[in-house]
Amino acid sequence: MLNISNPELSEKDRNQLQILDELISGEKVSASDIVSKIGISAATISRVFRNLKEKELIKYLGKEKKEKGRSPELFSINDKYGYMIHYYMTATDIYGYLIDITGHPEGKSHTGYNPQGTLEELLEIIDRIRNELTSANGQRAGRLLAAGFSVPGVVNQKARMVHKIPDVYLLSDTRFFDYAERVLGVPVIVNNVSWLATVGEKTSVYPFVEDLAYITITESTGIGMGIVIGNKLVKGGRNYAGEVGQTYFDSRRTFEDYLNGKGQLESEASLQTLYHRIEEKLRGGGCGILGKMMEEENGRPLSPEILERAAVSGDEDVREIMGQTLKAWAAILINIDLMINPELIVVGGRISTENQYILTSLNDMFSRLGMFRPDIRLSVHGENAQLIGGIQALKEYVFNHIIAKEVIG
Repeated sequence: MLNISNPELSEKDRNQLQILDELISGEKVSASDIVSKIGISAATISRVFRNLKEKELIKYLGKEKKEKGRSPELFSINDKYGYMIHYYMTATDIYGYLIDITGHPEGKSHTGYNPQGTLEELLEIIDRIRNELTSANGQRAGRLLAAGFSVPGVVNQKARMVHKIPDVYLLSDTRFFDYAERVLGVPVIVNNVSWLATVGEKTSVYPFVEDLAYITITESTGIGMGIVIGNKLVKGGRNYAGEVGQTYFDSRRTFEDYLNGKGQLESEASLQTLYHRIEEKLRGGGCGILGKMMEEENGRPLSPEILERAAVSGDEDVREIMGQTLKAWAAILINIDLMINPELIVVGGRISTENQYILTSLNDMFSRLGMFRPDIRLSVHGENAQLIGGIQALKEYVFNHIIAKEVIG
């Protein structure tokens, strides 16, 4: 996790960071563990341990119980050293998670916001979530180190700009990094939700897969993708690699239509488009089985799960309308497979392993492709994949840009 390759580091500083890196990687670590792994002398390790303990960055856990021989002293990262906040932004809601520096969530806050409101109102909500999370956790959250944001759309981290966002219009073409830092008073990192979900799913479920594509289907209009080639996330020369939702999908549309958002994959095959088609059919008296299900469940809103249940129960209207969306998803999955040929393509975001009807339908479409048939999996973590990736990104940033400086400064 720590970047120790900087040639300007002294041997002393490099040793400290190597030892710290081993402590980050393990829950319980002894000096002998580190000696056997990286070959630094026990005396050096003991000195670094003392320094880290004085800074309250690590804590003593006691001695390891052994039947024979000496019982080594065990240490771990002090999870109360500092905290981070991960924000997940959708078209209508903001979720905030308080995370300790070991990556463990300590608290959660959620609120809706007005998508037609102002950026100032949005920033006030972000600040309010921070205050709710830190006050609810008392003194344990006394030191906030950094905050991270998971957003749909194009994020230019070098220019610190957020560009076109299909769901969170208030952030389009803004210097959101700077605004959020002024409000929160800590360093801020911003990442595309599909990138974070890709990292989260890969590191926790598919660490052995070198080449992977992750498709994020949001609850609203967004469809995005994260690409990992050779275990590295591909962002592209201008930070929009994976914007598959902008694909010119419907050739019957003119180029002017495309520029206005019509004929793109998102306009043809987002969950919002699927729901609109279903609602129109319901208003016209169709989707009878689905309508009865929704009445029995007190007007439960549309979701992939209730649509799947209706389709399995024989609702031909639902099957037909879902089939249009799934055909569009299948087309883009085949194109992705032919262009980059990843070992796996994972469909996630709002879609997860609960949606077996979707997976079966896609595989049925692919069944005649022979050697070109893509290996499709459904996300294990669903919408939580972005949280796992967000925690990973925050930990790497905090340890490399904040804590490392405090250790060797």
